[in-house]
Amino acid sequence: MSFKISARTILHLGAELISSDGIALYELIKNAYDADSPNVTIDIYVRIPYRTQKELQQKLLTDPDLSELDRIQNVEACKDQAQKHLDATVPGANLWIDQINACKDAAGLLEVVERMNEIKISDTGTGMSLADLDDAFLTVGTPHKLTEPRITVSKGRQVLGEKGIGRLSAMRLGNSMRVVTSKGGEGSWNVLEIDWDAFTRDLDAALADIPVSPTPGPKKEDATLSGTTITITSLAHSWRQEQATDIARQEFAKLNDPFEPQNRFPIRFRFNQGLVLIPDLPRTLLDYAHARVSGSFSKSESLGYVLTGEMTYKGRVKTFSLAREDLLSLSDVLDYSLLEEVGPFSFEFYWYNRRILTAIDGLGMLKQVRETLADWAGGLMLYRDGFRVMPYGGPDDDWLSLDRRALARGGYKLNRTQLVGRAKITSEGNPALVDQANREGLRDCDEKKAFVSMLRYVVSEALWLFLNQTDKEEVRAREPVDLSDIDARLEQQEQDIVRNLDDLIRSVPEVKKHREVLDAIRHGLESVREIMSGVRRLTEEYEQGRSELVNLAGVGLTVEILAHEINRATEHALQTLSNVPTSQLSAAAGRTVETLASQLKTLQKRLRILDPLSTAGRNRKEQFDAVELVRDVLTSHSEHFQRERIEVSLRVHPDGARLHLRAVKGMIVQILENLISNSSYWLRQRRRLNPDHRSEIVVEIDASTREIRFTDNGPGIAVTDQGDVFQAFFTTKPAGQGKGLGLFISREIAKYHGAELNLDHDSLEDGRINTFVLGLGSTS
Repeated sequence: MSFKISARTILHLGAELISSDGIALYELIKNAYDADSPNVTIDIYVRIPYRTQKELQQKLLTDPDLSELDRIQNVEACKDQAQKHLDATVPGANLWIDQINACKDAAGLLEVVERMNEIKISDTGTGMSLADLDDAFLTVGTPHKLTEPRITVSKGRQVLGEKGIGRLSAMRLGNSMRVVTSKGGEGSWNVLEIDWDAFTRDLDAALADIPVSPTPGPKKEDATLSGTTITITSLAHSWRQEQATDIARQEFAKLNDPFEPQNRFPIRFRFNQGLVLIPDLPRTLLDYAHARVSGSFSKSESLGYVLTGEMTYKGRVKTFSLAREDLLSLSDVLDYSLLEEVGPFSFEFYWYNRRILTAIDGLGMLKQVRETLADWAGGLMLYRDGFRVMPYGGPDDDWLSLDRRALARGGYKLNRTQLVGRAKITSEGNPALVDQANREGLRDCDEKKAFVSMLRYVVSEALWLFLNQTDKEEVRAREPVDLSDIDARLEQQEQDIVRNLDDLIRSVPEVKKHREVLDAIRHGLESVREIMSGVRRLTEEYEQGRSELVNLAGVGLTVEILAHEINRATEHALQTLSNVPTSQLSAAAGRTVETLASQLKTLQKRLRILDPLSTAGRNRKEQFDAVELVRDVLTSHSEHFQRERIEVSLRVHPDGARLHLRAVKGMIVQILENLISNSSYWLRQRRRLNPDHRSEIVVEIDASTREIRFTDNGPGIAVTDQGDVFQAFFTTKPAGQGKGLGLFISREIAKYHGAELNLDHDSLEDGRINTFVLGLGSTS
C-alpha cells in the first residue's frame, strides 16, 4: 500500500497555497533567475474587461443547449459583444478582431475569448528540453535543484528554488498555462499546455489520471536561441493599471535587495505594452535618515559568534558587542549550539522622526518625502541570497513585534512606519532558516526564534535606549547651569541693579521725582526673589519625590525576589510532605519537621534582612556597621548560593575592621540584593555554556578607602555597554526575566546617600568588566 494522491491536490499546492499575485509572480521570476537568464519580462494584457470576459464564457458554455439557429445567433452576438468591448488602444487589437471574426462556432470563440487577457513571463535563460519538461517541470517536489550544484555555472548565481512546486504558483494567476521553451542547440521549441480545471472536474480522479504531456513545437529561426515563455490565460481575476502599479511599487521594487542596486535582477514589467516603472530605493532618502544602525552576527576566533554593530544619531556614534552569554540570555534558547546553527547574518536599517521630516532636494516637498518614506518603511525586510523572503517588512507584517512594543512603551517612538531596513541571510550560511511551503515567512524552529530575538533586541532595545539617552543628554546640554548657579547669578545681578540705581540717583537727582518707577524696579526684584524661593521649594519636593519613587521601585524588585524565594521554598515543602511514606509516618515525621524547619529558617533570615524595607524603616537613616550588614545579607543567601553552586567569600581590609555608615539600611540592602541577583543570573548563563564552570562571588570591603567591591567570574559587562548598564530599562535578559531597573535603582540609591556605584575599569579583561565598586565616601 502507498499514498494515493487525488488530482485536486494540485489545487491545494498552487492556487490555495500561494496567498497573493505578487508571490505567484515572484516564484516564476525566480525560475527565470535560476535558469541563468540575464533578465525577465512580465507582460499583462487586458484586452477586454474581466466582467465581459466572464459573461462571454458563460454564454458560450451554455451554447450546446440551444437550437442550431439560436447557437449561430448566440455566437454572432458574442462576437459583437467581444469586439464592442475590445480595448482598441492595446497594440495588436486589429489582429484580435480578425481572430474573433474567423471563429465559426462557440468552442473556437470561447478559446479566443479566454486568451484575450493573459500574463506572459519570458526569459532567455537555459530553457528546457522535452525530457526536462517531463522529468523536472512535471515532477512535483522534484529534487532537480537540490541534487544539482547550488551555484549556477555561467553567472555564479545561488539557486533559489528548491521545493519543486514554484511552477504551480501559475495556477493562482489563471486556469490555463502554456509553456514554450527550448535549450540552445535544439532545432525547435518545446510546448506544454495545462488546463488546471481538469484537475478539479472529477473529485475522485487520481493525479496520474490527468494526462499532461509536452510536445514538439514550431521550429526555431535560430537554433542558438534558448529560454522559456510561460503564458497564463483564463485569468483568475480582474487586472487594472493601478493594480500593476501597486505590485511594481510594493512587490517588485523590493523583490531584489534594493540596498544593492548593482546586483539587482532586471525585471521589465509592462501593462498592455506600456512600461510600468519599478522604483529604486532613493539613496537620498537613506542619507537623510535621522538615525542609522548596521551590524552583523558573525564568528570570532576567540569569542565564538558575536552580535556587533554601530548606531549613529545626532552626530553621536555608539557601538555594541554581545558575546555568548549575552546572546544566550536575550535569545532565550535552550542551548548555545542553536545560536551557532542560526549562522552568520548582517543587517542595516534607518530610523526617521516623522514629526521633523522636511523637504529633501531630489525627493521633493514634504508631501513627496512622506509618500516615499511610506513606500519603503515597514520594518526590516529579509533577503536570502539577494532575494526577498516574503512577507517580512510588508505593510501588514510585524515579524519583530515592533509596533506592539512601541504601543506598550507609549509615545509610539520606534515603530515600523519609521524604519527602512533589511537583514541578509544566505542559503549556504543559514540552512536552518528556510521558507514555509506557502512562502509566507520562515518555518518555525528554535533557530528562527533566536534569529528574530537578536534582531528584535537591536531594534527595539538597543536603538530605543540609544535614541532616548541621546535626546535626554541633548536636553541636559541645553541647560547651561544648575539651580545653584542661577541663584548666584541672580544675586549678582540684583546687586548690580541696586548699585546702578544708586549711581543713577547720585548722577541725576531729578530721577528721585519719578519714585513710582524706582519702586516698580525694586518691587520687580522682590518678585524675582519670591519666584526663586518657589523654585527652590519645587526642586526640593522633586528631589524628595524622585528618591521616594526610586525607593518604591527598589522595594518592588526586592519583593519580586522575595516572592520567588517564598514560592520555591513552599513548593519544596509541599514536595517534601507529599513524599512522606504513609506506612512510616511516625519515623518520617521527624525528618519532615527538620526539613520544614530548615526551610522556615531560610525564610526567616531573608525576611529579617529585608525587614528594613518596610514602610516604617525604609526612609529612616541610622548608624550601622556596613561589614556586619554585608555579612548578614550574604548569609541569608547561603541556601540560594548552594543551590546555584556559587562559592562566596567576604574579605575585609584591614582584617576585623568595621565600616560605620549613617544611611537608610533598607536602601543599602537593595543595592546588595540587586548585585547578587545580577551576578546569580549571569553566572547561571555561563554554566549553561560550561556546566563545569566554578562560579564565584567575591565581596571586598576596604574600610580605609570606604569601598565595597563586588566581583564575580561570570561573563562580565562589555566595555561598549558600560555607559548603558546604569540606564533605566537597559537589559539583555529575555522578556519576563529582567526589567533593566536593578542597576539604575542601585546607582540612584547610592546618589541619594552621597555615594557612588560604578564599574571598576581595573578589572577589565578581554573587553569585559567584572567588578562593581560602591564608594561610600564620607557617608557617616
